[in-house]
Amino acid sequence: MRNKNPIKGLLVYSFYASGSAVIINLLVSLGVSIAFLVSGVGWVFQILVFLVAINLPMSTMIGMASKNGKWERYQLTMPITRGQLLGMQYITILITVAIATVILVSVIGGAVLLHEDLFYGSFINSLLGTAHSFGLPLLITSMVFPLANSKIGRDREATVLTICMAISIAINAALPQVGYRLGLAVEIIPSAFLITSAALFVLSFFVAKKQYSKLDF
Repeated sequence: MRNKNPIKGLLVYSFYASGSAVIINLLVSLGVSIAFLVSGVGWVFQILVFLVAINLPMSTMIGMASKNGKWERYQLTMPITRGQLLGMQYITILITVAIATVILVSVIGGAVLLHEDLFYGSFINSLLGTAHSFGLPLLITSMVFPLANSKIGRDREATVLTICMAISIAINAALPQVGYRLGLAVEIIPSAFLITSAALFVLSFFVAKKQYSKLDF
């Protein structure tokens, strides 16, 4: 008989733990997407960005954090390492970010067809100009995991998450001004932000893994 893959089971459980929050978020996001495509109002798109680029990945992260304590200790009795357990959490966030990206790309594509003046004319330029929306959850995650898995941040996950979200959103909000002051094309700064966030996301795994291995539980 083929042995069951514990990593696959833990990955499924991660989505199950935050399933209701994710489903509600997706339903609300669908409604906001339709409203934006019909109305073409810019601030509605900003609400959508918050829902899918920030709230959706963070809902998943909160769901995983709810498994701390006894459940986490039970996970570590399974035939997996702490690095694999942490990697499963990163993969869960990546899948959620991928879902958020598909939603935003689809909505941007529809908006370019229906309301050309909302973005930057072409589909590619529109994607590049809004690339910071895709990088935002990666930046938040890259800050949260190393801090939450440190001795200082342990058992303070909610506080760490709130602070990291506030810092990341502030950085994201400042990007247009940075690009304007430097005289750069509108897609340069968002694209650089996405690349930097992705690099920090990968780097944070190794930092968090080192922190996680030192925790006593």
